[in-house]
Amino acid sequence: MEFTQDYCKYNSLQLRDASTFFKKNVNFLKDQFKDKPLRILDIGTGCGKVLHEVVLGESGLNFVDVIGVDKCSELIMQARKNYIIVNIWETLVNSKYKEYKSNINDYFSSLCFNEEATSVVKELLEKIGFKVIFVEYKKHDFDFSPRERFDATTNALNPFIKAMPKKVLKEFNDDLRSIFKLLNEGDKPFNIPYTSIDILAKKI
Repeated sequence: MEFTQDYCKYNSLQLRDASTFFKKNVNFLKDQFKDKPLRILDIGTGCGKVLHEVVLGESGLNFVDVIGVDKCSELIMQARKNYIIVNIWETLVNSKYKEYKSNINDYFSSLCFNEEATSVVKELLEKIGFKVIFVEYKKHDFDFSPRERFDATTNALNPFIKAMPKKVLKEFNDDLRSIFKLLNEGDKPFNIPYTSIDILAKKI
């Protein structure tokens, strides 16, 4: 772990070279892709600093799906620590609610909460004979104020809540509101971010 901390602290060379590359080529990239939503796979992402501060921070491109990979698991752990991405649904999977979710896979949601699903969907479609024209991971937000509207909407999206006793359901809603409030840093706690995948494919 000491190695990863040192690497993340003393990586000015990598930051400089990445910044130079993007500043030199950003106009070319913008001409090629204009305002198209882009996906990026950063191979050898390290602690994520170059990806976060240079690629996302300086390029000005419209990245909607960002994946960083590295063969060093300790660096990936450090990247997750430095640049937190909260998966709210995984956060809520705990012993308190797990018993009510035994049939959760029986339901299909039109929402997508894992950006890795784009590559999975694309691979599945191609395997069964589709030509994928595009797969886009998109970020949105919606104001669910007041609280009653938020509760009613999230409960409608979670069919397993029907099996919950009233006391457990109240705790579940309280937990869910708290998590979304943290995501919005207390400002407009019911202006909720969410993600979806847009897919256009044709049968070959």
